[in-house]
Amino acid sequence: MFIKKLIKFCGIFYKIRDLLPFQCLKMVYFSFVYCHILYGVEIYANTCSTYLNSLSILNNKLIRILFHKNKQTHIKDLYKIIDSLPITKLHDFRILKFVHDCKFNQNCLPEIFTDYFLPSNLVCKYSSRRQNDLYVNQCSTNFGKKCSKIKGCILWNNLPNNVKSLSNNFSFCRTVKSYLLDKETETGV
Repeated sequence: MFIKKLIKFCGIFYKIRDLLPFQCLKMVYFSFVYCHILYGVEIYANTCSTYLNSLSILNNKLIRILFHKNKQTHIKDLYKIIDSLPITKLHDFRILKFVHDCKFNQNCLPEIFTDYFLPSNLVCKYSSRRQNDLYVNQCSTNFGKKCSKIKGCILWNNLPNNVKSLSNNFSFCRTVKSYLLDKETETGV
């Protein structure tokens, strides 16, 4: 994996953290580390959490080094500093952004995603309080539950209604990012 690419930045970050202002340090992180983590996160972060632990630990370490934070700094505070999300929540964020694009920005996606996510009210004939949610296909295996279509529906249905109704991409991304970061604290992860 790309852990070998990222581990070399530990030493580099120790050397530059006292030389650059905060905004430059943030740009360094996003230019050299975050871009590697973000690339394909929808795919590789779908694995078991044990496989992601070493990458998450390394990412946390790099942020702590670069921004002079000690090991006791809570993960929520760590990611609020750089306005980002931990890798598992970043995966959820990217999946939710994809669902949002399928619902509100279909013109920027290929035609194949036109009916990728179906509203529950089109599939279920009876009226329910959750009829504005997405229809979740039933799946009996853990492997199937990790499919982006099923996971996307589940994540979307768990969002508060006021977030689901945001059609503006920027507002949606801002709101979901803070929602996921707050949820990170509640679960104690």
